[in-house]
Amino acid sequence: MAGEVARDNDFVMDLDARFADLVAQRRLPRLVGLDAFENKFIIPSRIWNTEYVVSAVDSASYFGAFKIVPKSDHFSIAKPTSVSHPSHQLLWDFFETRFRPLASTGVDFATSPSQVASLLKLLQERAEWIQSEFDKFIEKLNSRNKNKEVKQLKELKAHFLSLHGKHLAAIRYGDQILAHEINRKIQDVLVQARGIVRRAIKGEMKGDYMM
Repeated sequence: MAGEVARDNDFVMDLDARFADLVAQRRLPRLVGLDAFENKFIIPSRIWNTEYVVSAVDSASYFGAFKIVPKSDHFSIAKPTSVSHPSHQLLWDFFETRFRPLASTGVDFATSPSQVASLLKLLQERAEWIQSEFDKFIEKLNSRNKNKEVKQLKELKAHFLSLHGKHLAAIRYGDQILAHEINRKIQDVLVQARGIVRRAIKGEMKGDYMM
């Protein structure tokens, strides 16, 4: 059994090569991952070095540069001893920065050119509608001499348009991580705008909409 899973076994090498190709060719567009390795042997020893167990040869990295997890062994890297353990912190960081953005949107960047074009068109139409909403509420607040709120909305509108342009560019270049991060910033801007309008026009928004 040990021989079957050895690094230089033909089956393992073939499996490794095929998986590496699958990742490189993005045949599973939503596939993201992180390569992490333990840095301590299970049983400490004075005979061999107990730090950095995984050699460069054995640490094939499919998802960018691999990570050596400090204070981890073969067991604790898969089953952290506490929420403060480095392996748990690494997994949480991966979840928040790489996995959650994919799970929170239906946008798929590894699509045909026509699908990307349709997505860009849809986002542009949405941005134009949001811009018109900004203009509508800026005009309404301006008519009520809400100068502070008008200034805030104008600044948020400019920030939104800047982010929107960057969002489209990220999608065109297929940079899904950046696109999701920008999209999160756009949502933050819209939340701020809604808050400003609701506070300025208390109880008068039943027939109005804001992004």
